[in-house]
Amino acid sequence: MDSSTTDLSFGDDELSFREEIRAFCREALPLEVREKLVAVDMFVELEQSRSMATYAAMMAGRADAMERERAISAAKLQIGRSAKVIGHQSIQLHGGIGMTMEYSVGHYFKRTTMINAQFGDADHHLTRVAALGGLVANNRAEHP
Repeated sequence: MDSSTTDLSFGDDELSFREEIRAFCREALPLEVREKLVAVDMFVELEQSRSMATYAAMMAGRADAMERERAISAAKLQIGRSAKVIGHQSIQLHGGIGMTMEYSVGHYFKRTTMINAQFGDADHHLTRVAALGGLVANNRAEHP
């Protein structure tokens, strides 16, 4: 591996170990602790989405169309994925009542699902960001 790139991906062993730890934690921890861990994960997803939305807004004024497209697609990708995670976790936290018509969590989840499908879903924007060379690929060439 050369010094200009850093591999931050996890191998199968690391992901498997991570899933085993999560499964153990779900079984061994009291319900209140598990709920707090899920809430922290949801908060992190929300903050990542906010950061990407801010980044896309900053890049919207750039003259380079490819930079704008890359930033907006990356933001749509992150927001779509985060909305899905937050929606699923919200329903899990609230149990079966989360999907009833009387409870707002189900309505929010359905709404975010439809918003994610508008203007291309997360998978579409992932393909688009990859086709545009990734989020930071051109920045390395411009700023050595």
